[in-house]
This record gives sequence, C-alpha cells and structure tokens, in this order.
Amino acid sequence: MAGVLVTRQFRPLTEAALLSLAVAACYYAAGRLGLLGRLVVEGVVVTPIWPPTGVAVAALLLLGARVWPGIALGSFLVIASLTTPGLTTVVTVVSNTAAPLCAFLLLRQVGFRLDMARLRDGLSLVFLGGFGAMLISSTAGVGLHVATGSLDKREFWAVWLAWWAGDTMGCCSSPRSCSYSRARPDGSGCGAGRRRSPWGSRPSSSYRWPCSVR
Repeated sequence: MAGVLVTRQFRPLTEAALLSLAVAACYYAAGRLGLLGRLVVEGVVVTPIWPPTGVAVAALLLLGARVWPGIALGSFLVIASLTTPGLTTVVTVVSNTAAPLCAFLLLRQVGFRLDMARLRDGLSLVFLGGFGAMLISSTAGVGLHVATGSLDKREFWAVWLAWWAGDTMGCCSSPRSCSYSRARPDGSGCGAGRRRSPWGSRPSSSYRWPCSVR
C-alpha cells in the first residue's frame, strides 16, 4: 500500500519533468529556426519574430505553469548554442522565462480562451500578452547589454524596439502553436472550440529567446 502511495505521489512530478523536457526541445528547435532570420541592430542580434516566445506562451496555456523549467532550459540551450554561457546568461534566462509566465498569468486573469472565439481574447493576447508582458524580456535583455558595456546608451531604444517587436510577434503567434496540439479526449484541447476556460487542470505556456548576444 505504501508503495502505491509513493508511486502516486511522484507520478505528477515525473509527468511535469517529461513535459518540461518536451517544451525545452520545442523551444530550442523554434529558437534555431528563428535565428535563420536574425538581423543585426547596432551590433546586437535580433529577430523580426521570435518563435520560441509563442512556443513558451502556448505551452503555459496548454500545460500550465508547471512547465516553466522547460522554458528556462530551452532558453539556456539556445544561448549555449550561440556563445559560451556566463553570469549574464542567468539574467537573460530569467527574463525570457518571466515574460511568458507574466503573459500567461495576465491572460488567465482576464479569462482568455484558447479558441479565440471572442474579440476580447485577441485584444488580450496582443495588449496584455504581447505589448505588456514582453516589456520584461526586451528591457532586461537590452539593459543587460548596456550595463555590460556591449551596447552604447544612445543605441538602447533602437535595439529595445527591435527586441520587443520580435518577442511581441512571437507571443501573438502562440494560438498557431496551440493549433498544432492534439485535442484531448475530453474535447477540451485548444482547437476544440468549447466554451470553457482553459485554466483548469491543464493550462499552458509559451516562451521567448533567452540569448544575451541578441
């Protein structure tokens, strides 16, 4: 009996760990894909759209906040594929994880629906998830470059705008990321279109590029 209880106790942790690894893999793959269209603004690498942000937000909306470690791990792997990780990497990973989490929490607060059946859902995604939450990652990322001396203060806003726009576009693509997920047996998947809140037993998440060399 004790063995059964222990198994049941660790099953949620095992499931969360496996889902986080899957999110990390998707985030990394989206990051490598997004880097194919990278641009250099004032010596900093940015992307017109950062797909990992959409993946992160979608993952949080579909699977819940429990998969945030996968976003952080995916962000770290993208950075490690571009440069040698350092102390500044921690700041970048934290900000790239915090931004999608903030978007997720704001959308949950206003009752966002994954089926995007209402006008308010689209507006919430753009203004709260995109314009609002992505201020975290762009400000922290570009601010880090200025603080370390790799970017002149006069170039802050040009780089900040490009970074923020890329993250915002990535966040707004999260419904498309959700559309590739398979509806659950109970019909509550994001493509099912049921009039039901997606914030129950299985929320979801989406995330952005955590690279300090952007």
